[in-house]
Amino acid sequence: MHDDVQLKDVAKDAYLQSVGYKVLRFKDEEVLKNVKEVVRIIEVTIDEIVETFTSTPVLKDTPASGG
Repeated sequence: MHDDVQLKDVAKDAYLQSVGYKVLRFKDEEVLKNVKEVVRIIEVTIDEIVETFTSTPVLKDTPASGG
């Protein structure tokens, strides 16, 4: 039974990543015993994503942009 759940999780993760989502997984025990670290990891991940979007140059005046 546990293997089935893991296979489904892998399939879900792959799909979500293929459509642009970042997947973070935490064990229940991690969340219950070390919620501050879990929150820190989530915050760092958000910061990395924001940095990626804000540091990516936008191309202007290209035929594809209509400019």
